Amino acid sequence: MAATFVNNLRGAEPADGDADWGTTTNTSLELIGEALGIGSEAIVTNADTHTSTVADGATDPARALHLQYTGTLDSACTITIAPNTLKRVQIIENATSGGQSIIIKQGSGATITILNGTKKIVYLDGAGSGAAVVDITAAAFGAQAFYVPSGTTGNRPTGVAGAFRYNTTTGAFEGYTDQWGDIGGSGATDISTNEFSGNGSTTAFTLSADPSTENNTQVYIDGVYQEKGTYAVSGTTLTFSTAPPNGTSIEVMAFTASSIGVPTDDTVSTAKIVNDAVTQAKIADDAVGADQLASNSVVTASIVDSTGSSDGVTTAKIADDAVTAAKLASNAVVTASIVDSTGSSDGITTAKIATDAVTQAKIADDAVGSDQLADDAVGSAAIADDAVGSAAIADNSVDIARLNVSDGSANQVLTTDGGNTLSFQTGKLAGKETIYVPAAAMYPNSTNGCSDLQQVELANGPELKCLDFSPSSDENAQFTVCFPKSWNEGTVTFQAFFTVSGTNTGTVAWGLSGGSTVDNGSINTAFGTNVVATAKAHSGTSNDMDVAAESGAVTIANAAADSMTFFQIMRDVSADTQSADARLLGIKLFFTTDAANDS
Repeated sequence: MAATFVNNLRGAEPADGDADWGTTTNTSLELIGEALGIGSEAIVTNADTHTSTVADGATDPARALHLQYTGTLDSACTITIAPNTLKRVQIIENATSGGQSIIIKQGSGATITILNGTKKIVYLDGAGSGAAVVDITAAAFGAQAFYVPSGTTGNRPTGVAGAFRYNTTTGAFEGYTDQWGDIGGSGATDISTNEFSGNGSTTAFTLSADPSTENNTQVYIDGVYQEKGTYAVSGTTLTFSTAPPNGTSIEVMAFTASSIGVPTDDTVSTAKIVNDAVTQAKIADDAVGADQLASNSVVTASIVDSTGSSDGVTTAKIADDAVTAAKLASNAVVTASIVDSTGSSDGITTAKIATDAVTQAKIADDAVGSDQLADDAVGSAAIADDAVGSAAIADNSVDIARLNVSDGSANQVLTTDGGNTLSFQTGKLAGKETIYVPAAAMYPNSTNGCSDLQQVELANGPELKCLDFSPSSDENAQFTVCFPKSWNEGTVTFQAFFTVSGTNTGTVAWGLSGGSTVDNGSINTAFGTNVVATAKAHSGTSNDMDVAAESGAVTIANAAADSMTFFQIMRDVSADTQSADARLLGIKLFFTTDAANDS
């Protein structure tokens, strides 16, 4: 029986009784050793394609765990790893000259691009004709993220300029220049992120900030970190030694030091000053005036005692009317201290009479007239029961604040029974209303109409009744609505509900126009101006629900109360990008009422 070859390494597998068992086995062991090492394979100069075949039972550089490609290229080269049934993990290095990329494939499935001077760890899925090549590094986190080493402050490694890590103790990113610190070590650092797309020819890209040096940047192409030697930084310009391939995603993180410097005038707010930071030495002489002293802030201990050279609180420091009764000792004001009433001076004035000192016995009969009553001085307790009649209440003087409405609840109205009884009843408020019109209530136009109403049976859930609108030309459907009498006859807005039969992610734009006809009015009238709502993008999944944004105001031609309103809904293909039929399920109309009901 002839020997067969093991799929992934293509080593010989001797058959029972094979006379070459020892030789074949030794060769297979050598091939295993070769597979664990580094192999180098040259690509023919100027070749656009190349095939690396793992030979059956014979030494071959393509079998190596680390496969290095050499040679000189003047354009990108697509390399096929054969046979397409190999399943393995491999490190592939682009060590070619000429600054060109290599593209690794196995079958008709996914490929990966390896820039000149870089390596990637790849997985060959060996799926046959449709085999794919996967970038293991990118697959770990996707193109949206990359992993940064992390650890506590105590886990910090020996610092090397340009090192970058996440500190789990502080919850912040940190870097190293001359010491470890929050992104920079010697001061605060700002992080700016720029994203670009490679086109295969452009090498220079403009950053939003100047990182000063390559050591202050992190560059990723399709999620793969780029070594500093593959690009240079000058000011805000980052230049690659080799143009990133067409269609690649470029992400650049730039770290720039923040300089605080000397604050400008009036820029340091209260929140920026630490408590107790302003000492006596920092306050200028005569800087604390009356405005800077809080109420009740000057205590007795802060007032200088009266001495031979210094006075405490003198007469000049006491404001007029500042000495209150509380500051006078009992029996301190004697008769001699009270001014006699004269032509220019009064004795005991109103201010000198204590509150509640003038009793009823001290007030003469009929002494209190309307002039003596202050505004709002007569409270409810002073008014006898049944004393205020209708003649004493001014016209239109009892407002809502004077009514007891505690029996009512939210959105209730006060009604009368036609007699002498008022009560609260639930009422309807005027305002914005909605009407939903399903596609089943619509009909295609005779000219430029959409498809007839159809019923679509889905695998699960409801069956759809819908109107299909073509992507190739504007198509229309019509429906009628009788608005309530409370409609203010103003403009309306609408919102379309639709889906798409295919998986295209393009947008769909819907327009609406309308016109009203009253009793004995002509039905044969033109619609008002068509208003197109903002186009809504489909998710890309067949039969996913799409709800368009509410449109702008639609003016109804000949709008009137007690009318029938005809509407025309259209798909405006000039305003959308969807290549499949749009399935209209219905629309929601928004209108405004100016009355609580239609009575």
